[in-house]
Amino acid sequence: MDIDFAEINYIAVIVAIIVQYAGGAVWFGVFANPWLAGIGKSKEEIPSGGAAWKSYVIALICSALTVIVLAVIFQGLGGAHLIDGLVLGLVCGIGFVATALAAQFTFEQRSLKLYLLDAGYPVLGLAVAGAILGVWQ
Repeated sequence: MDIDFAEINYIAVIVAIIVQYAGGAVWFGVFANPWLAGIGKSKEEIPSGGAAWKSYVIALICSALTVIVLAVIFQGLGGAHLIDGLVLGLVCGIGFVATALAAQFTFEQRSLKLYLLDAGYPVLGLAVAGAILGVWQ
């Protein structure tokens, strides 16, 4: 795999980071109640406002690293289209994230519903980020 960092579209990377990060806010906003029930916590037990800044910063850094790695893989494989990016994002999301979480959730004896909520966001986020990278070549 020949990686040329100069060939990566960094504007697309930044947009994909923002979209993926915002997607997490939407995902966990929509699914807040079943997610909270799945982790056995109430809304009051989750840090909010100023107390949550560390979690949001870490989530943003993780989104950035995920998209940057996806962009490097995409460029190294010679991806050039929306479908290339979408498929790569899905393959990485399912192959790396969903499988790792499945093993973890099995040992932790967590519910399938919580697994689908926790794995769904990064799989979908990687697919969307990949599509953005693919479209914006």
